[in-house]
Amino acid sequence: MAKGKGRRKVWVLAILSVLVVVAIIYREPLITIVKLAVNLKQKGVFDKVEDRKYEASTRANLTAIYKGMKLFHESEGQFPKSDKWMDSIKNRIQTGDMSEDEAAKKLIDPGLKGKARAFGYAMNDAASEKYDGDLKDKKMPLIFMSSDTSRNAHGEPAKLEPNPPRPGGNFAVTVDGSIVKLGK
Repeated sequence: MAKGKGRRKVWVLAILSVLVVVAIIYREPLITIVKLAVNLKQKGVFDKVEDRKYEASTRANLTAIYKGMKLFHESEGQFPKSDKWMDSIKNRIQTGDMSEDEAAKKLIDPGLKGKARAFGYAMNDAASEKYDGDLKDKKMPLIFMSSDTSRNAHGEPAKLEPNPPRPGGNFAVTVDGSIVKLGK
């Protein structure tokens, strides 16, 4: 079963369950519940919603990754361990209108699209398992374009900066969320 269909089925079952509970609590006849369900169907509540296609760009990817990192930070009290950062934020970059496969595109540098197992982003080891308040330099790269294209790549930005630069330049998102050009 496709992920979008499974999600829709869960919502339909949840709505129907709530309707049944309401009927029991308020002792409404079943016909009233059926009429309510038909009314909801006519309003499109049960219609299939197409998953949104993600349009990857360096800026959009870095912004999405940063949001995922901040959500992780808010729930865990620190940034993820650098050697597991992609795995740690995977479920935090997906939105309700997007399949898991589409959301995964956010972790791939658009300049590397089509290259097998190439991601192109790395996490700065200096932020690994750190609380952002403990990081003095808010302009320090948090996630950056990297010559190491493996999943969960990590290290020092100066050592992993792609050379030659990627088309359009090498970029990073900083601890404070700014998108900056890396300089070599």
